[in-house]
Amino acid sequence: MVLIGRQLGLTQYNNMALSVKAGTYTGNGSNPKTISGVGFQPKVVIVFATSGGADQQAACFKTTDMATGASGLTSNMGENGQQTLGLIDSFNSDGFTVRERKNTNAVVYQYLALGGTDCVTGTYTGNATDNRSISGIGFRPKWLVIQGGTNHSHHKSTATGNATDSAQLLTAVADGSNTIQALEADGFQVGSAAAANQDAVVFYYFAIQEANVTSGTYTGNATDDRSITGVGFDPVAVIVKQTSSQQGRGYSGNTGDSSNFMRSAAPAANGIQSLIADGFTIGTDATVNANTATYFWVAFGETPLSLTANPELRLAFI
Repeated sequence: MVLIGRQLGLTQYNNMALSVKAGTYTGNGSNPKTISGVGFQPKVVIVFATSGGADQQAACFKTTDMATGASGLTSNMGENGQQTLGLIDSFNSDGFTVRERKNTNAVVYQYLALGGTDCVTGTYTGNATDNRSISGIGFRPKWLVIQGGTNHSHHKSTATGNATDSAQLLTAVADGSNTIQALEADGFQVGSAAAANQDAVVFYYFAIQEANVTSGTYTGNATDDRSITGVGFDPVAVIVKQTSSQQGRGYSGNTGDSSNFMRSAAPAANGIQSLIADGFTIGTDATVNANTATYFWVAFGETPLSLTANPELRLAFI
């Protein structure tokens, strides 16, 4: 899952059931470093770097259920999927802290923070049984991410089909079955595959649901500067992943024709090129636009200030 983002003035919406903030920070080498100005207490933070070594550039995420401190956990999203120490540390009322491996001096980092009642995190312990329902979330997720032990992260959105037994990895691996099998009315269903239900392994997940997150699909045509529209709002973050063996791409806080990879590679041109009203543009790179290939995307938006400030307008909007 890679990110596309654009600053639209104030990016905090405490009145929203789902709070979203896309931002950047520059590392200074301290340990830990506090990132403030998010505007709410995150439940999930995703971070990746725009430069640096492989360990720096791989996208990673942390949820409120993961232990904090130097021995705390962070889950890699596209790089081998394992849980790692010393990346994202902890959350606070206005942001989060990172440790030295996500705080190299002068390196620019991008993040997506998620919070609010429509962002739910949790854990379950694998038991290797098929067709297992994980319930209690309180809604059908629009986007779900899971990761446990040394297994790769998997994600699934409504665009892939709520009842379709197919989920995506964010690394360069094709979609698979028997992991996240379905998105259900009160949670999700996993299969018996180790990647989603390995016996005795603790899996961490986060699920989101709200008007300002949506997903979709398109077929590649190898045309440059192609617009993908129909998002329903101006996105601040977008994740694109091919159904075959291309890794995920994203754009968050990027400028110009350069977007990030989920794995450990420097941002490159000709992938996700920009954000536009109601969508985003893509180039001809195979990760986003190979001819006849199928791609899924997830987009995140922020509610206009006028709707946030006026509850009646906000209700009308939703």
